[in-house]
Amino acid sequence: MPVGCAVVDRDLRLTRTNAALAALTGRSSWELLGAQVTEVFAGLAPDTPSLCHRVMETRTAIVGMFAAVGGRALRIDYHPLPATNGTPSDGLWIVVSDATVHHALTASEARYQSVVSAMAEGVILVDAEARITACNASAERILGLDQDEIVGRLLADSLSAAVRADGTPAPPDELPAVDTLRTGRAHNDVVRGVRGRDGRMVWLSLNSQPLLAAGESRPHGVALSFTDVTERRTAERLASSEMRLLEMVATETPLPAILRRLALLVEDHCQGAVCAVMRVSEDGAHLHPLAAPSLPVGYLAAIDGVAVGAREGSCGTAVHRREPVYVVDIATDPLWAGFAELAREHGFAACWSAPVVAADGSVPATIALYFSEPRAPADADIRVTELAVSIARLAIERERAREALRESERKRVDVLARMLRAEDEERARIAADLHDDTIQVLAGSLLSIDRVLRAARTNGTGVPTALTDARMLLSSTLDRTRRLMFEIRPPLLESHGLGHAVGELLDQTRRDMGIQVAVTIDLARLSPSIESLVYRTVQELVANARKHAHATRLEVSLTAANGRLQGLVGDDGSGFDTTRARDRSLMRLHLGLQAVAERLRLAGGDFSIESRPGLGTTARFGLPLD
Repeated sequence: MPVGCAVVDRDLRLTRTNAALAALTGRSSWELLGAQVTEVFAGLAPDTPSLCHRVMETRTAIVGMFAAVGGRALRIDYHPLPATNGTPSDGLWIVVSDATVHHALTASEARYQSVVSAMAEGVILVDAEARITACNASAERILGLDQDEIVGRLLADSLSAAVRADGTPAPPDELPAVDTLRTGRAHNDVVRGVRGRDGRMVWLSLNSQPLLAAGESRPHGVALSFTDVTERRTAERLASSEMRLLEMVATETPLPAILRRLALLVEDHCQGAVCAVMRVSEDGAHLHPLAAPSLPVGYLAAIDGVAVGAREGSCGTAVHRREPVYVVDIATDPLWAGFAELAREHGFAACWSAPVVAADGSVPATIALYFSEPRAPADADIRVTELAVSIARLAIERERAREALRESERKRVDVLARMLRAEDEERARIAADLHDDTIQVLAGSLLSIDRVLRAARTNGTGVPTALTDARMLLSSTLDRTRRLMFEIRPPLLESHGLGHAVGELLDQTRRDMGIQVAVTIDLARLSPSIESLVYRTVQELVANARKHAHATRLEVSLTAANGRLQGLVGDDGSGFDTTRARDRSLMRLHLGLQAVAERLRLAGGDFSIESRPGLGTTARFGLPLD
C-alpha cells in the first residue's frame, strides 16, 4: 500500500512531497508544492489549522485524521519535525495513507500501526544532533532491538560497530545519515554491516534523505530508510566463493588444496563452524582426514581411521546411511556414545556430516561441521553444506578422471617403451646376424676370389672378366651390408648418444650425395627410448630426402627447452602435395611419414610437415622429455 509523505511549513503549505502522495491525491508534485493542507485535502475538520499548530508547539503527534480526495478516504497523521540545533522546528511531517476500505471501521490507530509494521523497509528519523527521534516496527525487527533501545540514542552509537561492504570498519562519520546531516547530500544503497544480538552480521542497504524546511540550506533532520540485504549479500558472496572453487577445479589445482579452500568457505559462511573433509578408504570401512585446516592436530590424529558404521559418530553414520546426519548435541546423542568424551576434551558440542555420493554410487568422502555449542542447522547452513557437497563431488570426480588419465598415460608410455625396446632388440639381433653370418660369408667369398685372382696373375693365366666383375659386385654388396648394419643399430647412438649418432648419419649423407648439410644439435643425453625414437625419426626423414627430394641442401635441428624436444628436418628439393600425400590410396610412397607421425603421437609428441611441389619440404616434430 503506498504511503504518502510531505513536509508542511508553519503556514500549512506543503514544501516537500513524495511520489506516493501525488498518486493518492491525483495531483502532480508541482501542483502539491506550495498548496495548503486544507486545499489539498477536502473535508478536513474546521479546527485542522489549530490542531496543526498544536502539534508544532507541543511536539506531540496527532494521528487518525481523515479527509476525502477524488472519492478516496485518506487517513492523515501529523508528526512534529525533528528539532534544529535543539530548537523546535516550525513545521510538520504528515503521513497519508489510503483508508477507503477501512474508513467504515474508523481506521483505528491499531490498524494503521499494523500497516506500518508490515512494511519491509525500516525507517528512522534523526534530528540535527544525529539523535534518533522515531522508528517503525520494521526498523526494530531488522536491527533486533526494541523501540526503547533505538529512540533517543545517537545514531553513531546504534551503528557504532558498522563495517563497510569489504568488511573493514566504517567510522561513524561515514554513516550515510551523518554525512547527509553534514553536507545535505542524499545517499542511496550504501551497504553497511552491523552485529545483531546473536553476534551474526546483518547487512543493510541504507538510504538517507535530508529534511529541509523552506529557506533552510542545512538539514534539520534526516529520514534514514534501510532494508535487510543479508541474504542477498550472503548469496552473492557464496556465488563468488563457488566460482573461485570451480576455477580451481577447472585449472586442475591439486585436490587437497581445493578441499582446504572448500573447508574454509564453509567456515566463512556457517558462523562458528569448524569444517573437515574426511576421505573414505578404498574398502569403504574407515575414514581419514583429507582437509581440515582448523581442527586441532590431536583431534585429527584421534579420528584418523575411525570406522564407518551405524553408530560411529556423525561422519561414520552419514557414510553408512548415505545421507546427512545432524547431531545437535553430542553429549546426549547415542551416535556419539563412543566419542563424546573425545569431543568434550576438544570443545565440540555439535557435529553435522553430509556424505559425498559420487555419480557411480560410491561414497568417496564426507563433509563434517563441528560447533562449540549445541546447534541445529538453519536453512542457510543446509544450503552451504549442500553446495560444499556438490563442489567436493565435482572436484573428487575430476581427480578420479585425471588419475585414470594418468594411469592410461603410464600404460601408454610403458607400451611405447616396451615396443621400442623390442624393436631395438630386434634391430640388434638382425645387426648381429648380419655381422656374424652374412658379412662373414661375403668377406670370406671376397677373400676366396682374391686368392684366385692372385694365383691367376702369378701363373700368367688370364683373369676372366666375369670373375673381376663378380669381385667388384661382391665388394659393393659387402660395403652396403656393413652400412645397413650400422643403420639398423648405429654404435654411436648407444655409446655416445643422439647428437653424435645424428651427426654421423648426416656426415655419411653429405659424403654419399655431395650436398650441403646444416646441423644444429643442442641436447644432453636422453633416455635410451627417447634417443632411439628421435634417431629413427630423423633417419626416416633424411632417407625420404635422399630418395625422393633431389635436394642440394639439407637442414637438421634438434633442441630442447622447457622439458620438450623440438626437431626440424628440411630440404630444398622437389617437394610434394601434402593434401594428396594424406590420401593413402593415392600416395603410397609416404606411408613412412605416417608411421613416423604415429610413433611420435604414441609417445605424446606431435608431427607436422610442410611441402609444395618445387619448393622443398620441412618436417617439424616435438616430444616431451619427462
